[in-house]
Amino acid sequence: MKSYLILFTACLMLCSGAVARTLSHPLVEDGKVWNYKASNPEAENYTEWEEIYSLEGDTVIDSHRCLKLYVTTNNSPYIHYDHLYIGAMYEEGEDVYYIASGNTTSAILYDFSGNPGDIVTMDLYELQTTKYDEYGLIINEKQLVKYRNEYLTVIKWSLIDPDKEEAVDDFSSIWIEGIGSPIDLLNSTPIWNTGCYEQELVTCKLNDQIIYDKDEFEASAQYVTEE
Repeated sequence: MKSYLILFTACLMLCSGAVARTLSHPLVEDGKVWNYKASNPEAENYTEWEEIYSLEGDTVIDSHRCLKLYVTTNNSPYIHYDHLYIGAMYEEGEDVYYIASGNTTSAILYDFSGNPGDIVTMDLYELQTTKYDEYGLIINEKQLVKYRNEYLTVIKWSLIDPDKEEAVDDFSSIWIEGIGSPIDLLNSTPIWNTGCYEQELVTCKLNDQIIYDKDEFEASAQYVTEE
Protein backbone atom coordinates (compact mmCIF):
# COMPACT_ATOMS: atom_id res chain seq x y z
CA MET A 1 0.00 0.00 0.00
CA LYS A 2 2.87 2.35 0.87
CA SER A 3 4.51 1.80 -2.53
CA TYR A 4 1.25 2.71 -4.31
CA LEU A 5 1.00 5.86 -2.19
CA ILE A 6 4.57 6.86 -3.09
CA LEU A 7 3.87 6.21 -6.78
CA PHE A 8 0.65 8.23 -6.62
CA THR A 9 2.44 11.13 -4.90
CA ALA A 10 5.22 11.08 -7.49
CA CYS A 11 2.71 11.12 -10.35
CA LEU A 12 0.83 13.98 -8.70
CA MET A 13 4.04 16.00 -8.40
CA LEU A 14 4.90 15.36 -12.04
CA CYS A 15 1.42 16.39 -13.14
CA SER A 16 1.59 19.52 -11.00
CA GLY A 17 4.89 20.39 -12.63
CA ALA A 18 3.42 19.89 -16.09
CA VAL A 19 0.48 22.12 -15.26
CA ALA A 20 2.83 24.81 -13.93
CA ARG A 21 4.74 24.78 -17.22
CA THR A 22 1.65 25.16 -19.36
CA LEU A 23 -0.41 27.68 -17.37
CA SER A 24 -1.66 30.63 -19.38
CA HIS A 25 -0.66 34.03 -18.09
CA PRO A 26 -3.09 36.60 -19.48
CA LEU A 27 -1.72 39.95 -20.60
CA VAL A 28 -5.05 41.77 -20.42
CA GLU A 29 -6.11 41.95 -16.76
CA ASP A 30 -8.06 44.55 -14.82
CA GLY A 31 -5.73 46.45 -12.51
CA LYS A 32 -2.57 45.82 -14.55
CA VAL A 33 -0.19 48.78 -14.80
CA TRP A 34 2.93 49.18 -16.97
CA ASN A 35 5.52 51.78 -15.94
CA TYR A 36 7.84 52.81 -18.79
CA LYS A 37 10.86 55.07 -18.76
CA ALA A 38 10.85 57.15 -21.93
CA SER A 39 13.62 59.24 -23.42
CA ASN A 40 14.78 61.10 -26.49
CA PRO A 41 18.52 60.40 -26.81
CA GLU A 42 18.82 62.64 -29.86
CA ALA A 43 17.46 65.73 -28.14
CA GLU A 44 19.87 68.58 -27.50
CA ASN A 45 19.22 68.31 -23.78
CA TYR A 46 18.80 64.63 -22.94
CA THR A 47 15.80 64.07 -20.77
CA GLU A 48 13.80 61.17 -19.36
CA TRP A 49 10.18 60.96 -18.36
CA GLU A 50 7.63 58.42 -17.21
CA GLU A 51 4.76 56.88 -19.16
CA ILE A 52 2.21 54.80 -17.31
CA TYR A 53 -0.34 52.55 -19.02
CA SER A 54 -3.18 51.07 -16.99
CA LEU A 55 -6.12 48.75 -17.66
CA GLU A 56 -9.17 49.80 -15.66
CA GLY A 57 -12.75 48.65 -16.08
CA ASP A 58 -14.42 46.70 -18.82
CA THR A 59 -16.40 47.68 -21.88
CA VAL A 60 -17.87 46.02 -24.97
CA ILE A 61 -16.74 47.15 -28.42
CA ASP A 62 -17.92 45.43 -31.58
CA SER A 63 -19.05 42.41 -29.51
CA HIS A 64 -15.62 42.10 -27.88
CA ARG A 65 -15.42 42.31 -24.10
CA CYS A 66 -12.44 44.58 -23.47
CA LEU A 67 -10.60 46.41 -20.74
CA LYS A 68 -10.14 50.16 -21.05
CA LEU A 69 -6.58 51.44 -21.47
CA TYR A 70 -5.36 54.75 -20.05
CA VAL A 71 -2.04 56.58 -20.31
CA THR A 72 -0.42 59.13 -18.00
CA THR A 73 2.87 60.96 -18.55
CA ASN A 74 5.03 62.54 -15.88
CA ASN A 75 7.63 65.21 -16.63
CA SER A 76 7.42 64.78 -20.39
CA PRO A 77 8.78 67.78 -22.32
CA TYR A 78 6.67 66.89 -25.35
CA ILE A 79 3.28 65.34 -24.64
CA HIS A 80 1.19 65.58 -21.48
CA TYR A 81 -1.42 62.90 -20.80
CA ASP A 82 -3.32 62.85 -17.54
CA HIS A 83 -5.07 59.50 -17.27
CA LEU A 84 -6.15 59.77 -20.89
CA TYR A 85 -8.38 57.03 -22.29
CA ILE A 86 -6.68 55.78 -25.47
CA GLY A 87 -8.63 52.64 -26.29
CA ALA A 88 -9.22 49.11 -25.13
CA MET A 89 -7.52 45.72 -25.18
CA TYR A 90 -8.74 42.13 -25.28
CA GLU A 91 -7.38 38.62 -25.82
CA GLU A 92 -8.52 35.73 -27.97
CA GLY A 93 -6.55 32.54 -27.56
CA GLU A 94 -2.88 33.49 -27.83
CA ASP A 95 -3.54 36.79 -29.60
CA VAL A 96 -3.80 40.22 -27.97
CA TYR A 97 -5.80 42.98 -29.70
CA TYR A 98 -6.09 46.73 -29.33
CA ILE A 99 -8.95 49.03 -30.35
CA ALA A 100 -8.01 52.71 -30.45
CA SER A 101 -10.25 55.31 -28.87
CA GLY A 102 -13.05 56.32 -31.23
CA ASN A 103 -12.58 53.22 -33.40
CA THR A 104 -14.13 49.78 -33.57
CA THR A 105 -11.39 48.18 -35.67
CA SER A 106 -9.23 45.64 -33.84
CA ALA A 107 -5.47 45.72 -34.35
CA ILE A 108 -3.39 42.69 -33.41
CA LEU A 109 -0.53 43.58 -31.09
CA TYR A 110 0.82 40.18 -30.03
CA ASP A 111 0.63 36.70 -31.53
CA PHE A 112 2.04 34.17 -29.07
CA SER A 113 1.00 31.24 -31.26
CA GLY A 114 3.82 31.87 -33.73
CA ASN A 115 6.85 29.59 -34.04
CA PRO A 116 10.47 30.17 -35.10
CA GLY A 117 10.66 30.99 -38.79
CA ASP A 118 7.10 32.29 -38.99
CA ILE A 119 6.55 35.69 -40.56
CA VAL A 120 3.73 37.46 -38.75
CA THR A 121 1.78 40.49 -39.95
CA MET A 122 1.20 42.93 -37.13
CA ASP A 123 -0.41 46.34 -36.73
CA LEU A 124 1.63 49.40 -35.85
CA TYR A 125 -0.31 52.08 -34.01
CA GLU A 126 0.88 55.66 -33.57
CA LEU A 127 -0.72 57.31 -30.58
CA GLN A 128 -0.28 60.84 -31.90
CA THR A 129 -1.78 60.23 -35.33
CA THR A 130 -4.20 57.43 -34.37
CA LYS A 131 -2.96 55.70 -37.50
CA TYR A 132 -2.59 52.00 -38.19
CA ASP A 133 0.09 50.58 -40.46
CA GLU A 134 0.82 46.94 -41.10
CA TYR A 135 4.33 45.60 -40.76
CA GLY A 136 5.89 42.17 -40.78
CA LEU A 137 8.18 40.49 -38.32
CA ILE A 138 9.96 37.16 -38.25
CA ILE A 139 10.04 35.02 -35.14
CA ASN A 140 13.61 34.01 -34.33
CA GLU A 141 13.16 32.06 -31.11
CA LYS A 142 10.36 30.86 -28.86
CA GLN A 143 11.45 29.76 -25.41
CA LEU A 144 10.25 29.15 -21.90
CA VAL A 145 11.70 31.37 -19.22
CA LYS A 146 11.56 30.58 -15.53
CA TYR A 147 10.89 33.76 -13.59
CA ARG A 148 9.72 33.79 -9.97
CA ASN A 149 8.85 30.08 -10.15
CA GLU A 150 6.62 30.71 -13.17
CA TYR A 151 7.25 29.51 -16.70
CA LEU A 152 6.58 32.22 -19.27
CA THR A 153 6.75 32.01 -23.05
CA VAL A 154 9.20 34.51 -24.51
CA ILE A 155 9.27 35.22 -28.24
CA LYS A 156 12.28 36.87 -29.84
CA TRP A 157 11.58 38.60 -33.14
CA SER A 158 13.07 40.90 -35.77
CA LEU A 159 11.35 43.47 -37.95
CA ILE A 160 11.09 42.70 -41.67
CA ASP A 161 12.25 45.37 -44.12
CA PRO A 162 9.31 45.60 -46.59
CA ASP A 163 11.60 46.73 -49.42
CA LYS A 164 14.30 44.11 -49.02
CA GLU A 165 11.98 41.47 -47.55
CA GLU A 166 14.59 40.51 -44.98
CA ALA A 167 15.09 40.90 -41.25
CA VAL A 168 16.39 44.17 -39.90
CA ASP A 169 19.18 43.08 -37.58
CA ASP A 170 19.28 46.28 -35.57
CA PHE A 171 15.55 46.27 -34.81
CA SER A 172 14.62 43.25 -32.73
CA SER A 173 12.89 42.75 -29.43
CA ILE A 174 10.94 40.25 -27.36
CA TRP A 175 7.42 39.61 -26.15
CA ILE A 176 6.95 38.26 -22.64
CA GLU A 177 3.86 36.22 -21.87
CA GLY A 178 1.56 38.12 -19.52
CA ILE A 179 3.75 41.25 -19.71
CA GLY A 180 4.03 42.25 -23.36
CA SER A 181 6.79 44.24 -25.01
CA PRO A 182 9.59 45.76 -22.91
CA ILE A 183 10.01 48.57 -25.46
CA ASP A 184 6.38 49.58 -26.06
CA LEU A 185 3.12 48.17 -24.76
CA LEU A 186 1.31 49.03 -27.99
CA ASN A 187 4.13 47.27 -29.83
CA SER A 188 4.71 50.23 -32.07
CA THR A 189 7.59 52.54 -32.87
CA PRO A 190 6.10 56.02 -32.36
CA ILE A 191 7.91 58.84 -34.13
CA TRP A 192 7.85 62.16 -32.32
CA ASN A 193 8.40 65.46 -34.07
CA THR A 194 11.44 65.91 -31.85
CA GLY A 195 13.26 62.92 -33.32
CA CYS A 196 14.14 59.56 -31.85
CA TYR A 197 11.91 58.28 -29.07
CA GLU A 198 12.57 55.27 -26.88
CA GLN A 199 10.72 53.43 -24.13
CA GLU A 200 11.88 50.88 -21.59
CA LEU A 201 9.58 48.89 -19.34
CA VAL A 202 10.68 49.29 -15.73
CA THR A 203 7.92 47.48 -13.84
CA CYS A 204 4.58 45.82 -14.47
CA LYS A 205 2.12 45.58 -11.61
CA LEU A 206 -1.15 43.76 -11.04
CA ASN A 207 -3.32 45.37 -8.36
CA ASP A 208 -0.24 47.11 -6.89
CA GLN A 209 1.80 43.90 -6.78
CA ILE A 210 4.95 43.96 -8.92
CA ILE A 211 4.88 40.99 -11.29
CA TYR A 212 7.76 42.13 -13.50
CA ASP A 213 10.86 44.09 -12.60
CA LYS A 214 13.33 44.87 -15.40
CA ASP A 215 16.51 44.53 -13.38
CA GLU A 216 15.32 41.39 -11.59
CA PHE A 217 14.17 39.78 -14.84
CA GLU A 218 17.46 40.46 -16.58
CA ALA A 219 19.43 39.14 -13.62
CA SER A 220 17.41 36.07 -12.60
CA ALA A 221 15.27 34.85 -15.52
CA GLN A 222 16.42 31.41 -16.67
CA TYR A 223 15.82 30.18 -20.20
CA VAL A 224 14.83 26.52 -20.14
CA THR A 225 14.58 23.87 -22.83
CA GLU A 226 11.45 21.79 -23.21
CA GLU A 227 12.01 18.07 -23.69
